[in-house]
Amino acid sequence: MEEVKLLGAWPSPFCYRIIWALKLKGIDYEYVEEDLFNKSDLLLHYNPIHKKIPVLVHNGKPISESTVILEYIEETWPHNPLISNDDPYEKAKARFWTKFIDEKEPIFFAFFQSVGEEQEKATKEAKKVLKVIEDYGVGESRKFLGGEKVGMADLALGWISGWLEGMEEALGVKLLEPQSFPMLMAWIKNFRDVPQIRDNFPDRDQLLIYFKGLRESLTLYIRKFQFSFMVENHLQSLLLFLNIIDEMWPQNPLLLPDDPNERAIARFWMKYVDDQREQFLRFWKTTGEEQEKATRDVRNVLRVLEENGLGDKKFFGVTT
Repeated sequence: MEEVKLLGAWPSPFCYRIIWALKLKGIDYEYVEEDLFNKSDLLLHYNPIHKKIPVLVHNGKPISESTVILEYIEETWPHNPLISNDDPYEKAKARFWTKFIDEKEPIFFAFFQSVGEEQEKATKEAKKVLKVIEDYGVGESRKFLGGEKVGMADLALGWISGWLEGMEEALGVKLLEPQSFPMLMAWIKNFRDVPQIRDNFPDRDQLLIYFKGLRESLTLYIRKFQFSFMVENHLQSLLLFLNIIDEMWPQNPLLLPDDPNERAIARFWMKYVDDQREQFLRFWKTTGEEQEKATRDVRNVLRVLEENGLGDKKFFGVTT
């Protein structure tokens, strides 16, 4: 009997791609919910490189990265195909749109994460992407990106059928307006009407709570970052993010120590290392006499780190 296990996390649209694919194929599987703030030994064992979900485990063999998993599912269980078996052109189109959607997702993350002028710019960029999918992907004669049946590209785009709405409501900014994107709105309805999609969809209210909480946290941190940027230089603002990480996830406080003196030492060495990066870049970029000089400068930096930074300690900035 085949063992199929999916390691995922409920807010992740990338996990739902896999859930939908398995359901469409009629594959029985065990679902393991992961706590992304306290990753399990199972996840670290099966995905030691990226340490991310989703991970599909098939007979003890792990496969990671959602689009890679979708391809694996299609090749392992070819019934109820997600990509046309017969037409190479249709296969190529499905892979093109899947790749296009994946490549453009950071634009929507920027839309959700930014404020002010940056958000206005990200909103325009996101609408341009949606317009491309509206005009060239869905089109008037196609029910889905894959034709008359849900395909791989539809699963990749599936996140706009629920997650995008949660992002819009949390921000109070509308991207998908029916008058501007009538075919995409029709696609969303068609997609949500598929039983394997409809019956395996995250709760709308829970998604909204999730995105509102995430946005509130991001807004707070963006304000802190902007204040820090005005007061300090760009490199020092990185320290703020480390503080944020320590405040948000206080377990195992490894980034900045509790002791004020040790915190100051940690900040000093972080800034020193950042300030000296240009020396290493010059060493790499230059030739001849300039490289010889850069080599000496780099060695001086390393000597300072060796003698004054580490000394007899195991790590920088700490006494333990």
